[in-house]
Amino acid sequence: MFSSVDKRLYSVRDSISEPGDLGFFASSIGGQDAFEFSPPIDEDSELDGKLSKVLLEAADNSIGENPLFIFTIRDVDGRLVNAVSMYSSYPRFLDQTSFNTASLEVPEVRFYDGVSLRVLSFKLESGSDLVGYAEVMAGVDSEVSILHIFTKTMIIGFTVALVLAACLSFFLSKRAVRPLTHAWRKQADFVQNASHELKTPLAVIKASQELLLEKPNDRIIDHFENIVATVEESDRLARLAEDLLSLTALDSDEPQLDRSSFDLVEVLGSMTTAYSEYASLQGKQIAFSGPDSIVLCADLDKIRQLAAIVLDNAVKYTEPGDRIEVSTYSGGRNVYIEVRDTGIGISAEDAHNAFDRFYRADKARASQGGRGLGLAMAKAIVQAHDGCIEIGGNLVGRGTRVLITLPHRVG
Repeated sequence: MFSSVDKRLYSVRDSISEPGDLGFFASSIGGQDAFEFSPPIDEDSELDGKLSKVLLEAADNSIGENPLFIFTIRDVDGRLVNAVSMYSSYPRFLDQTSFNTASLEVPEVRFYDGVSLRVLSFKLESGSDLVGYAEVMAGVDSEVSILHIFTKTMIIGFTVALVLAACLSFFLSKRAVRPLTHAWRKQADFVQNASHELKTPLAVIKASQELLLEKPNDRIIDHFENIVATVEESDRLARLAEDLLSLTALDSDEPQLDRSSFDLVEVLGSMTTAYSEYASLQGKQIAFSGPDSIVLCADLDKIRQLAAIVLDNAVKYTEPGDRIEVSTYSGGRNVYIEVRDTGIGISAEDAHNAFDRFYRADKARASQGGRGLGLAMAKAIVQAHDGCIEIGGNLVGRGTRVLITLPHRVG
């Protein structure tokens, strides 16, 4: 900031440090007991003429057009002896200036009466004798003003940057934590729903066994219904535990798949035939369509389980007289399985949450029973095969449409 001013101050010092000049300064200092100010320089005066010969040339060459230029002479005790200035009137603040020999040859900024000055102090020597000190002062109001503006700008900028960084950090941290929060909520919901699913069959089993304990001498036939309820609820618990274990295995980073090549059309055709007999007993129709053959490399058991889940849902959520259409086709590198029905349909909200574990839809669908793990299992199977599954309203008329996309070859 002050490098150019300092360079000029040193230039003035060097300009007045010639041996002849120092001899004059020494005699001038020795013959004066009081301060004598020369405002402005009078070249007709013997003293001022000697000073002006050196200082005006140095000021013109080094200080330039800076009007705040002051040159002071001090005796060996630091008392002010004389001064030359470009001021038109006596600068009163010179009476208050202090002098410190510790700051010799080191430029510093001083503030006098609202004026900012850059001051360079140095020795005046004649031979090896110290005859006094000199100070060269140049006004640096503009530089100090720029420095203050720069400092204020830096403080404001740093404050604004700090606030923006804090806001950005808060936003990014909140965004980074959001998946963790979502996963935590999912886990909490899963534990809560799993506990609820386990609680019901355990309560039935406990109640049935307590009834048997009340009459230990009765025959088994007398409590046949309670025993059947216990067996059924035990089977339900076993299926629930098996589904949870299967989901856990599919959720691993590298799910184990027993890959093999098979004809998808044949597999879906046979399963559709098996479900059509069951559906016909309820007055429902199932139709299948597809090409002659589609070879898929995947886990056959998992694909059968996937088809069973989708077909079971289609049969479960349709009414007598409704129709279920199963089709498969290939396009590009993918194989598609599509199941449409004319049943009770599904809302947009339920379609969005349908693949969540233990999710129960509206009352019309919840009344059909189920553990809420079927579609979650279907999604896990599809994702393990690097595919995707979608569910929504039927594109034509009422009902539900499920679309499964699988790559021709997995892995």
